[in-house]
Amino acid sequence: MSAYARYAVYVVPQGKLGAAGAAWLGWDIAQGAEVAQVDGLDLDLPALTQTPRKYGFHGTVMAPFQIRHGARLEDLSQAFTQLCADIAPVGCDDLDVVALGRFVALIPQSGMAELRAMSAQVVEGLDIWRAPMTDTEFERRNRPGLSEVQRGYLRRWGYPHVMDAYRFHMTLTGRMPKVEAGRVVHVAQDYFAPVLAEPVRIDDLALVGERADGRFEVIARCALHG
Repeated sequence: MSAYARYAVYVVPQGKLGAAGAAWLGWDIAQGAEVAQVDGLDLDLPALTQTPRKYGFHGTVMAPFQIRHGARLEDLSQAFTQLCADIAPVGCDDLDVVALGRFVALIPQSGMAELRAMSAQVVEGLDIWRAPMTDTEFERRNRPGLSEVQRGYLRRWGYPHVMDAYRFHMTLTGRMPKVEAGRVVHVAQDYFAPVLAEPVRIDDLALVGERADGRFEVIARCALHG
C-alpha cells in the first residue's frame, strides 16, 4: 500500500517567501506542520484560506495523482530525482498578487513559457507512475467550462491544465464573491511586498504527498541541473 493517498510535484519556496506563504495559509508544507496564521490584516484569513490550506504554499508543476498499482514510493522518488537532473532552473522574479476569477494567487508576469516547459517535462517524465484515470473520475473532473483541448488533456494526462493550458500560480485563497477580490488583492499585495522585492528563482522542485488527514507535506526536494 502506498504511504500517501496521492502525490504531486510542486514548487515550494524556501526562505522569507516560503515563511510568509506558510503564515498566510497556516500550514507549512515543507515541515508538514501547522504554523501560527498571520493576523491583523483586516481579513477573515482562516475562512479565506480554508480550501488551499491543506495543499500548503506552492506552485503546482504536476497536479496530485494516485500512484499506479504495484509501484512504490521509492521508485517514484528515484524517478523524480533523475528527472530533476535534466531540468534547468527557471527565473520567477516578478510575482504579483492578482485575482484569477473568484480566487487570489501569486502569478509571475513573465517567463510563463519557461515555466510551462518545465511543467510539461515533469508531467511527461512521471506519467508512467500515475494510475490511469477511471471513467468515473473523468466524468467527475470533466467540468462544463473546460475546452475540448483541456478535456483531451484531462483524458490523456489526468489533469486539464497542462501543456499549453498550464499557467503557474501560487494560490492564496479559496473561491469568494468577485466583489471581495479587490480588497483581498490589495491586502495580500501589502503583505507579500517585502518578500517579493527580492528575486525569486526556481532551482529545485519538491515531491509531495497527501497524508491521511488530507494535508500535503514535502517528501523530497531535488535541485534542478539541466
